[in-house]
Amino acid sequence: PRDVRVYHAFMAKADMKVLWRIANPPQPASFFRELSRGLRDAFIYGEVVGVHLGPLHHPDAVAQLADLLLTHDGMRWSLVTGRYRGTLHVSLRSVTARSNAGNAMKTILGDDHYGGGHRMIAGGQLPVGDDTDEAGWQVVEGEVLQAFLKLRRINLDQAAVYPFRDDA
Repeated sequence: PRDVRVYHAFMAKADMKVLWRIANPPQPASFFRELSRGLRDAFIYGEVVGVHLGPLHHPDAVAQLADLLLTHDGMRWSLVTGRYRGTLHVSLRSVTARSNAGNAMKTILGDDHYGGGHRMIAGGQLPVGDDTDEAGWQVVEGEVLQAFLKLRRINLDQAAVYPFRDDA
């Protein structure tokens, strides 16, 4: 009851237009191109949906797409990576509070790299280097995905499904 009273007291004073703009800021065209590419290239392994976004104009797209992909019916986890300024950004999401996405992130990135979070939401960064070529980036992205699939006991040999492509 006390929380409800406080909520109502603050809501009466809140500027809903400002809150809307904060929650839904204007996005540049590059955001929508990254979103489109992310949906087209999204893969599924068992109960995991994810995508490697590649080079980004802003690293927030990684977390935003992880949230969006997790809403796909039947998925229990989402894993999204993106490259920004020599660093691989990783977002991990789960649908259940019983999960420990934070510990999973620390496991897949290793002790030497920044990663953590909470039960359902985690993020991390893996320095790769500005001068890394495409093949190098793909190796690192593949290692992150394989580490997570292994942690979830998902067969690493099964083929990925690409559910959002026109030919799927």
